[in-house]
Amino acid sequence: MRCRETTEPTVSLCLSLSLSLFLSLSLSFSLSLCLSVSVCLSLSVCLSLSVSLSLSLSLCLSLSVSLSLSLSVQRSAQSAVEDSDQIFTELIRSIERRSSEVKELIRAQEKAQVSQAEGLLEQLKQEIAELRKRSTELEQLSHTEDHIHFLQRYQSLSSISVSSDLPSIVVRPLQYFGDVSKTVSELREKLEDFLKGEWTKISTTGVLKTIRTSTLDH
Repeated sequence: MRCRETTEPTVSLCLSLSLSLFLSLSLSFSLSLCLSVSVCLSLSVCLSLSVSLSLSLSLCLSLSVSLSLSLSVQRSAQSAVEDSDQIFTELIRSIERRSSEVKELIRAQEKAQVSQAEGLLEQLKQEIAELRKRSTELEQLSHTEDHIHFLQRYQSLSSISVSSDLPSIVVRPLQYFGDVSKTVSELREKLEDFLKGEWTKISTTGVLKTIRTSTLDH
């Protein structure tokens, strides 16, 4: 009986210790499970943050590419505007130089024709004066009664020849310079047709070509 009484408290103590150990293990397991859940949640949050960061970086990269493309297009457009201004300015200056050259050529030819006409007019005046002088002398000679003097003077007057070698002169100055005007007018039409054709090319391909080139560069 005494031995049985001694054993029962020992068993109870063992059961209590076992129960305490089980509770401790259960608590440890619960804590471990909570820790695992917390770690999983942390990993999930980190993964979400990583995805968000990746999306943000991708968006920033897209914005950077768009900005770079926009700046490249602006630089290309500005360069095209400056080049076009310079080219058209040079073209206008070239046309103005040609215009001045044509004017100088017309004035030089006009001066030559006028000088030639004035020279011919002066020569004709001299010939007319000479003819009038001869006519007056012949008229005076016709009234003389000295036949010997008449024959001598008549032979002298007959020996004076009027120059028939008159220089040729263009009598069609308006038609001549009209040809110049016609040629310049044809040149204007050709230039306008050429510019119209080139403008069609520029308006249909210039901007698209610039954008495609800028896109390939980046």
